[in-house]
Amino acid sequence: MKKIYTFCFFIILVVQFSLATGWSSKFEPQKVFIENKGQFKIHETSGFDPKVSYAFDGNSQRYYFTKSGVVFELSEVKKPAENAREEREKKEQMKKGMSAEEHAKMEREERRMDITKDELRAQWVGANPNVEIIAEGRSSSYFSYSFKDGKGVDVNENQISGFEKLTYKDLYPNIDVVYEMHPTSGIKYSVIVRPGGDVSKVRLQYSKNAHLLANGDIKTRSRFGDFVDHAPATFYADNKMPVSSSYVLKNNIISFSVGNYDHSKTMVIDPWTKTPAFNTQWQCVWECQKDAAGNVYIIGGVMPMQLLKYNSAGTLQWTYNTPYDTSNCWLGTFAVDNAGNSYVTAGSVAQIEKVNTAGGVVWNNSTVTGIFANTEFWTISFNCDQTQLVVGGTGGTLLSITPYIYNIDMTSGNVLNSAQVTGGALIPTEEVRAITACGNGNYYFLTHDSIGYIHQGLTSCLPPGSSLPFHVSNGYNFGYKCEDFRVNNTGIRAIKSFAGYIYTHRGNQVHKRNFNTGAPV
Repeated sequence: MKKIYTFCFFIILVVQFSLATGWSSKFEPQKVFIENKGQFKIHETSGFDPKVSYAFDGNSQRYYFTKSGVVFELSEVKKPAENAREEREKKEQMKKGMSAEEHAKMEREERRMDITKDELRAQWVGANPNVEIIAEGRSSSYFSYSFKDGKGVDVNENQISGFEKLTYKDLYPNIDVVYEMHPTSGIKYSVIVRPGGDVSKVRLQYSKNAHLLANGDIKTRSRFGDFVDHAPATFYADNKMPVSSSYVLKNNIISFSVGNYDHSKTMVIDPWTKTPAFNTQWQCVWECQKDAAGNVYIIGGVMPMQLLKYNSAGTLQWTYNTPYDTSNCWLGTFAVDNAGNSYVTAGSVAQIEKVNTAGGVVWNNSTVTGIFANTEFWTISFNCDQTQLVVGGTGGTLLSITPYIYNIDMTSGNVLNSAQVTGGALIPTEEVRAITACGNGNYYFLTHDSIGYIHQGLTSCLPPGSSLPFHVSNGYNFGYKCEDFRVNNTGIRAIKSFAGYIYTHRGNQVHKRNFNTGAPV
């Protein structure tokens, strides 16, 4: 199988933006506490407040903060591994051909992801049930989420703030608890004991079996490794003079033993809860675009796929969490217009949404009209003056899956018209995997084995009577899945037009091609 390693192309784009403006950025979770506007939910447990006030959203790790305490949720998304026998059987079946039902079953199996979850609940025992949670240190960027409310209605909440610190004011009488994100892993929480506070009242109960180690740390096992509560550092707030302290653990309830100290002074008990470290292959950028003002937009991640905007100086403006994730579809693609509006697709379920330059959803079309039963959206492009938006992918039915290009209504996401651009067969399936506009009024496209063009009106560029647009062999003969980097089915940014030529790449090669014939020059 030929493979296209699309990450090479994406990295080049990121470096180009960085060199042009003197900045770079890494795709990783922001270490802030995000206000909950309905996007974060946990299931109710006896005695534990299920209402989330704030959350750290780390994709594979989420920490939910309620008035009762904290829920640490861990998740891992993996493509199920096939053994050698299963792989051989699938290849033989594809060689012999498949029925429509067999092909549909294979598609479902290919999309399936194994999602493993675990959680640790840390509940403050005997604490103030009406504690005031104070958020401080508002981040300069904000967040946007699309999700379903309690009635199953699609909701978009935009301009949600994130904060650097949470204070549980008077969680116990004259005792506050302050949470901050640790720069390496997990969270720091500080127990602030003011004059009159009784440290023996502070008790934190874990939902899993915890073990006190000889070095004073506490270890709690999960499916993904150990939570480690490092032995607390305790000191006076005014002069940082140390006070002896240690954990006390009984029946999975953590409390604190402190030495003699001046009760007229404020004392700080400062532990660090380190969460399990496990590798994820999903913290990476899939695509990168920019608008006319030089703002940079990227998509990355899988649970869900996220859209991020940076200004021309490299400062993050906002993060939009799309409704698309690998638990329900193969991810799609996106394009940004000159004004800064983004159009994002889900690949295998043919959905598209428009996100404005402020990170708000303008429309989300999950039931695109005027399309066929087997439509998929893999690649996207504007025409040269950005008055048209086209999406390449597939059309037809399971009995005839064929490469299609769709003209999308930019005000609704509906399909205005469409065109089949080459012939197709059930096995191997042909799809439009890359598309670009050109100054001569045509769209140029790549399928698995061909390169061609079609007029931007989606009409044939050949004489009357020709059934298909111009297309010839691209010399690549890509495998059905195109590439393996995303462990996913996806489109590719593999074709561009510049200065009277077409340029394509196959991962390890770039070809300059004749404008009219598609042949390498």
